Amino acid sequence: MKKLKQLLKNAARLNKIAWEHKKGFVFFTVIFCSVAAAVPYLSSGVNALLINYLTINFGKGVFDQTLILLALGAAILRFVPDIIASVIAWMDKRTWIDLGQVFKLMFIKKKGELDIQTYENPQFQDILNKAEDRGTWPTVDFLSTQYQSIGSIVSVVLGLGILLFYDWRICLLTIIAIIPQFIVEIKYNNESWGIWDADTTTRRRYSHINEHFEQKNWLIELKLFQNIKLFYNKIEGILTAFNNKQKVVERKKLFLEIVSSLTSGGIIAVVTFWIIYRVVKGEIEVGTMLFIITSISQLQTSLIYFLSRLARLHEYDLYVSDIFKIIDTKLALPRPKHAIILDGTTPEIVFENVSFSYPQTTNLTLEHISLTIKRGEKFALVGENGAGKTTFVKLLCRIYDPTEGRILINGYDLRNIDLDSWYKTLGILFQEYAPYKFEVAEAISFGRSDEAFDLERVKVAAKASESESFILGWPGQYNQMLGAEFDKGLDPSKGQQQRLSIARLLHRKAGLLILDEPTASIDAEAEAKIFDQIEKETVGQTVILISHKYSTVKNANRICVFKGKSVHEIGSHEELMKKDGTYAKLFKEQAEGYAF
Repeated sequence: MKKLKQLLKNAARLNKIAWEHKKGFVFFTVIFCSVAAAVPYLSSGVNALLINYLTINFGKGVFDQTLILLALGAAILRFVPDIIASVIAWMDKRTWIDLGQVFKLMFIKKKGELDIQTYENPQFQDILNKAEDRGTWPTVDFLSTQYQSIGSIVSVVLGLGILLFYDWRICLLTIIAIIPQFIVEIKYNNESWGIWDADTTTRRRYSHINEHFEQKNWLIELKLFQNIKLFYNKIEGILTAFNNKQKVVERKKLFLEIVSSLTSGGIIAVVTFWIIYRVVKGEIEVGTMLFIITSISQLQTSLIYFLSRLARLHEYDLYVSDIFKIIDTKLALPRPKHAIILDGTTPEIVFENVSFSYPQTTNLTLEHISLTIKRGEKFALVGENGAGKTTFVKLLCRIYDPTEGRILINGYDLRNIDLDSWYKTLGILFQEYAPYKFEVAEAISFGRSDEAFDLERVKVAAKASESESFILGWPGQYNQMLGAEFDKGLDPSKGQQQRLSIARLLHRKAGLLILDEPTASIDAEAEAKIFDQIEKETVGQTVILISHKYSTVKNANRICVFKGKSVHEIGSHEELMKKDGTYAKLFKEQAEGYAF
């Protein structure tokens, strides 16, 4: 009953969305499906009347108006179903095109609205992976199957009405004949889904292993490390285990389907002999007998189709439920009713006694951080892995809120600031940056897509990032398509890709720039030039630089050394070298390594 309620709830919601976007289309789809269900009975009835009329007038040479009308009706009803079927097929295709787009865009929009924090939640990832296994198409499949089910219901009602009119016992026996098939369909449809839905950990493992065959760089590494066969065998093992379970279910289903079909067939055979016996006794005419038998067959077929479609609706509903779970996911971060709108200028940043632990954990990742980053300051973060640098940036970007303390932007608590206006102030380059496979100029201009495209501004950013030297060497230069899979496209090297990402960041001209290992894939000579250009291009802007290369941070106004989840040292390069503490020790070790 709970599953039925969920199915009806999702059906109502899908239909509401479909009605809002395509009222006329939904209305006529239902009408044509209903008409299509009625036509077989109408055709059978006309044929029955024709046979009865011919039987009565056999050999009399009668060719009157009644016979002509019945013959004409029978002829017309031969091709009408084909026309209706063509119209329904066209409507079904339109459902896929029009409503498929509606649901796809709705899903993508929701994914874009959700907080980044939500994507780091394993439970959400499980639901998202299931929802994306088949995309949003189950919503369209659900609607299409539902419209067909409406036709089946109309057909069942008409069939029951006809059989009840002639003999309620025939009607009852026909319904009883269908019950075994109904039970088999419902039981084994549920069980088939349960196998795939039960073990989310294994599903996640399969997705991860399979991704190694989808990502080009991962596949290259698999081949070079000679791990293709190993990973192939892992995937084969997972799929075999799943499929073996599925085969057991399908074998049981086949056996029970045969038993239920024999049971149903036996009952229908008894009903058929009974009707024939009544013809022999002269209680009903031959045409009427054929009409009743055809109606029984049509009713049986409609019931089976309805049950089959109901089972399919249940299957689609499981996917639809996952899609709606994503769409219904609430924002992880609270939004203030009267948010403060920033003007996008360079901010002053203050961390006041900030501590943080990730959701569902009690271990602090940051402990009692208090520091100020002044407007226009070049501020560097260094420290060992796991010291809290990345978490510091996540809090500053408001991916998470502090567990204790607060972060002030221009004197306002970050939690009270409008997120869009805060993001407009930020320009961020993470270690794992996204490639943009567009024309070069457009790819760089994505740094500030909310403003009019300005090629000169793009070129300035390209020069500052040391990108122009290789861009001008490409056949299309600033119109060069990125991505070898596209016509006349090419794949930049990792270093070139990183420079283009820096260009995109500089093009943004944000009040606060955050660079996380921005030159990890760039040679030392180019790195030095890039940092010189960054310093020139970011005058008046606040820059936060995270790096393990101490040579890249020594020119910062201040350097913050993270250790043990808190601020261990802070000061300029000269001040920290004089202090001769952790920073000085690590800097000297790296310098000796380079000297060697």
